[in-house]
Amino acid sequence: MGRGSKPGEHRGGREKGTPNRLPKGERALVKLDAAEREVRVLAAAGEDITKLGKDRLAELDAWAYGLARKFAPVEDEKPTVHMALPGNSRRLKTKNPR
Repeated sequence: MGRGSKPGEHRGGREKGTPNRLPKGERALVKLDAAEREVRVLAAAGEDITKLGKDRLAELDAWAYGLARKFAPVEDEKPTVHMALPGNSRRLKTKNPR
């Protein structure tokens, strides 16, 4: 019994149209060109692309802190902690399915 492929049968390998792999140096150049293109598009759109990561992180931290303060639970006269959001009491009252 032969175990090879029958005439016209394709087993494994690359699919049609898949390009050959580029050498490491050429792949790096292709990625560099793509990155430069993206930077040019962002710069043309007027986006600020010169901020350092730590500055951007500080902006995101301030934004997240503001959200945390806005939606933080509050404590009433009793030592009960609850969320003080409009419509919250209607949304949280659910029947126990058991």
